[in-house]
Amino acid sequence: MIANRLVASILSGVMLSSCGTYVPEKLLITNAEDANGMFESVIVNNVKCELRLGVRRVLVTFPEGGRYNDVSWLASWGALVTLKITVDEKSSVSPGVSFVGTNFSAPVGATGGAGATRIETIAFSYSFADLLAEDALLRKNNFNADDCSLNERGILIESNLKIGDFIRDKMIVAANPGAVQGKTLGAPPFSVFSYQATFVSNFGGTATPTWKFIKTSVDSASALFSASRQKTHDVSITLGPALPATKSSPARLSGQAIATHESAVNAMFISTAIQSQQLPR
Repeated sequence: MIANRLVASILSGVMLSSCGTYVPEKLLITNAEDANGMFESVIVNNVKCELRLGVRRVLVTFPEGGRYNDVSWLASWGALVTLKITVDEKSSVSPGVSFVGTNFSAPVGATGGAGATRIETIAFSYSFADLLAEDALLRKNNFNADDCSLNERGILIESNLKIGDFIRDKMIVAANPGAVQGKTLGAPPFSVFSYQATFVSNFGGTATPTWKFIKTSVDSASALFSASRQKTHDVSITLGPALPATKSSPARLSGQAIATHESAVNAMFISTAIQSQQLPR
């Protein structure tokens, strides 16, 4: 009876204060009320900036009427973006207690665990015609339209996402004579293309106290308490023909582009779910 009470006390005390019993915070260390919203705002603005800058640069690099295939069709395209933020926390406790008498030893053990996952998804779209008009306005008013570094202030998803590199690589294929079409056709060689980036960070810890009384000892060979936290950032971007935004609706991509994007996002959700199950407990 004493052993059961001791193990139960350890389990309840640790579990009530452990991670996995509350909805996880997106940012682990912050006291600012609007910090989470600002974190998302920086990411969205960075994606927008990299798209705008990437499209403008390839249109300048491969001008209409030059020696390359025409890529001016890109200005009539757009991008559909899905940003997914996942925070997964787990904790476990497994005390082993032995009661030792003169002629006997009575080991008692128990295990317990808790887990909580928070998932937030944001979807937004842009037409490149709108982004190019914004770019022209920024340059006209002497804003720094050639630098996205203000929104690249960290590591993982808060760094350079290489979206401009992705667009440039596809346009090199499209612009190269003979690679995908004849120079005189002038139609886009692609119907859609997409880009994904996933960032995963995790950390954890264990606590293994050693207690020894006259007739009681706690096993120090295994961790009494362990906790882990995994944070996953996914960004999925699909480019395709698009209609510009209106006062009542955002930019809308073609049906094929939407279908491709939905397929990519579903695969992204499945991948994150598998990673969550593999997180150490």
